[in-house]
Amino acid sequence: MFAVVDIETTGGSLTQGSRITEVAVVIHNGNTIEHRFSTLINPETDIPSFIIGLTGITNELVENAPCFKEIAEQLFQLLDGKIFVAYNASFDFSFIKSEFKRCGIDFNAEVICTCSLSRKIFPGFGSYSLGNLTKNLGIILEGHHRAMNDAVAASEILEKLVSEKGLEHTLLHRSVPIKNTEIPHELISKLPETPGIYFFTDSNHEILYIGKAKNIKKRVTSHFRNNNSKSKKIKALLHDISYMNTGCELLACLLEIEYIKEYQPFFNRAGKSEKNFGVYKNDILNGLSKFFIHDISKTNSSPLRYFGSRKAADEFLSHITEKYNLCRCINSLESYSDNCFYKQIKQCNGIVLDVNEKANYNNRFNDACLEVGDGWHDAALVYPIAGSEEWVYVFRHQGAIGYYFGKKATTFNINLIKGVTHLKII
Repeated sequence: MFAVVDIETTGGSLTQGSRITEVAVVIHNGNTIEHRFSTLINPETDIPSFIIGLTGITNELVENAPCFKEIAEQLFQLLDGKIFVAYNASFDFSFIKSEFKRCGIDFNAEVICTCSLSRKIFPGFGSYSLGNLTKNLGIILEGHHRAMNDAVAASEILEKLVSEKGLEHTLLHRSVPIKNTEIPHELISKLPETPGIYFFTDSNHEILYIGKAKNIKKRVTSHFRNNNSKSKKIKALLHDISYMNTGCELLACLLEIEYIKEYQPFFNRAGKSEKNFGVYKNDILNGLSKFFIHDISKTNSSPLRYFGSRKAADEFLSHITEKYNLCRCINSLESYSDNCFYKQIKQCNGIVLDVNEKANYNNRFNDACLEVGDGWHDAALVYPIAGSEEWVYVFRHQGAIGYYFGKKATTFNINLIKGVTHLKII
């Protein structure tokens, strides 16, 4: 449940004595409003004329309004146990927390800022002021700078965020107070000291983070010894840790990348770089062989080598082309013309070659192929799984990587590749 809050104040600085003049709370379930509460508050200090002009809240208007301490208990009951949501959450939360502290109440909550989250979920708006944000999202905002009007607008922004990305994704963006700095020993004690991958999940069974390790228990423990903000937030949201024993670190590395791609956990947003481009080979019409770069998602053919970016593929192919004295134009690194720069400086003969020259060219090309495809020969590795009679087989065959679990065998049968789990080249 969410408590969407907005306040009006005598100024913008707690350190300079600014106080709350109005507070509104909209209790929201993520889809609809369930309850509303608002009240003017006597700040027990004068309201500056600038603020009066901005909000319309005058000293006379709040003269007979309750002080914060008079509504503190009622307000605490509304907010307690709910996720604190506000358009500019750090501002509203700091004032509310400060006022509760004056009353001897220690208030803390999980917090979502609809402004900062909107910047991530709805990029490109230019201005993210409440007025512009509501306009861009098709939300009607009337009576801006009055608490209830702004709170309702913030609750409608929350609805848009939940509708766009789902409740679970929205919740993962909440900031969480760190209540416990201890290592969760009850969760770590069940983990094995073997190679594998591990999964951090929250109370909604949403995967927060996926990692790999040579020693699962040791690696997980190291997460909770870190004091960076990422580790703190993971620990605050953590509900359970599960794992998969892979038998070897190599398979753990491969599966970690595959599962991150599949589940896209919140704290693995950087993830692992996709291999989007490949260097391929074929023959062109005049009998010369060529390399070319292609988007691997647009073909079913296996490339000689994979790259994470077009630039990386271009740089590698440029190096190979120069090393083996191949033609940049044929390899699609330049647009062919009679004025080709590399032809002019005699580093390339272009595509005008006689039969013998073509044979020599293709021989150099074949030598280059060995280097381009180096490392993609078939291979198989076998590892025992600790505490089990099973062994894990990790193999590479014709550019595909796969694995399976089975009994120890004295020889590796390549036909076993059929029907096992295949992984993309990483």
